[in-house]
Amino acid sequence: MKEKYKSMSKGLGIVDWIKRRVSVKQSTLPIGRLAFKLLVFQAPLTKIPVIGTLLKTITLLTNTRTTQGYTIPLNIDVSEDLKPVTVPIDLMKKAVREATYRTAMNTCICRDAYKCMNYPHDLGCIFLGKGAKICIDNGIAHEATVEECIERIDKAASLGLPGQSYWIEVEGFLWGFQNEDMDKFLELCFCCSCCCAAEKFMKRSDSESRLLFQRSIGYVAKVESTCTSCGECISCCPRLAIQPGIDKVVITEDCGGCGICINKCPSNSLKMILIKPLKSDLKDYFEDIDLKL
Repeated sequence: MKEKYKSMSKGLGIVDWIKRRVSVKQSTLPIGRLAFKLLVFQAPLTKIPVIGTLLKTITLLTNTRTTQGYTIPLNIDVSEDLKPVTVPIDLMKKAVREATYRTAMNTCICRDAYKCMNYPHDLGCIFLGKGAKICIDNGIAHEATVEECIERIDKAASLGLPGQSYWIEVEGFLWGFQNEDMDKFLELCFCCSCCCAAEKFMKRSDSESRLLFQRSIGYVAKVESTCTSCGECISCCPRLAIQPGIDKVVITEDCGGCGICINKCPSNSLKMILIKPLKSDLKDYFEDIDLKL
């Protein structure tokens, strides 16, 4: 395991000054939406030698950096599991309850950018830790109570959305997180396949970049014998982890356990199975970051 990431000092304050100037504010939300779309647009460039390496270096997405994300399937049936100590949705709720500070985005910038017609725009991300307080100062978020955050999690589960937990380094510039606060935030998202910039980026990018996001916390999808090979799950998988097979589709080892395919399968031929024990805390999955939430 590489050395744990630790936040940088302010130094001369030049980087923090840049972050404050370029970060998304209420007055610059249209630019923020455009930035998300540009990220998706440039994803195929990661497959091109030299250009791809340069692009990933600029956006801090190389495997030498710390950016990562984990999927928390919120509404899966765990009745067949061997009674894990914590079910995925409770893992996310526990993180919310134990955080010293909670920030809730006023709107989902992805759904706004793509004018989502399928899910509510006010079901935005939650940030845990005081590092994201600057989003409140910028007018795009508000301080949230435990109860409000739990309500968002339950709403996402009722809509069949998976949860994601992200620590994305370049978001320090997008949202304005200051250098000394980069270990004081963890993002909780409730992404939809139709709009999520991270999912769109994964589908279009090279394999190295794709596997940075939506890592499994312990669950993967399994195909039952009733599979009709209709292909619905193939087209919806953000990690391209489902492939055509002879009698049924095949789930590859790249499965991130998001559960999106479960909801899309018309023959109910997919289920989630637990292949390794869940950790006791959500932040324990980010073992190479010394998080202070």
